[in-house]
Amino acid sequence: MADVKEALEKFRNHWIYDDVNIQLEMEKSARKEILNLMKLPNDEFQEQMFPYLRGLPLMRSGVLEPIFEGNSVERIKVALTVLFNDEKSENDRLAAMWKLAGVGKIYASWFLAIATKGDFIIFDHALIAAMKEIEPNHLNEDFLEVYTRKDLLTFMRACRKVYKKYGFTSFAELRVFLGNGYATDWTFENL
Repeated sequence: MADVKEALEKFRNHWIYDDVNIQLEMEKSARKEILNLMKLPNDEFQEQMFPYLRGLPLMRSGVLEPIFEGNSVERIKVALTVLFNDEKSENDRLAAMWKLAGVGKIYASWFLAIATKGDFIIFDHALIAAMKEIEPNHLNEDFLEVYTRKDLLTFMRACRKVYKKYGFTSFAELRVFLGNGYATDWTFENL
């Protein structure tokens, strides 16, 4: 098991930490921009939303086409309305995005991170192994993948425990730490 506090200190002094700041900036500003774009007529919304999202960090270029091709603009706007409704539960907000064709677990979490201004981790498959390595008791041994919203919320509960226990400053910091720490055996070398 890794010494998380020691690894976290190395991480915070490494150039890769800049990735945290990039993600935080997106999470803080994208919500407002998307809400403004949602006010546009449907044709302008589609015309402006697609390039805006494509320019955001962690958005892979091939992801947006299936979302915009597989869903009507009205359906996308309805999902975004639920997503940005702070009165809704995390499960409801995830469900709204997850139901859109082409979104799935990773981008449902990505959108929820934006909607909550960073109060949700952007999921990646590699994070499960990293979490199990630093805190083996927070996820069951047979928890190998996120298949459902319930799985994603279970993973998020484990992330919240680790966040609190080790004093992470944001879920962006936790995400970048886990991904790069696990990949380098917690040394953050050769990145």
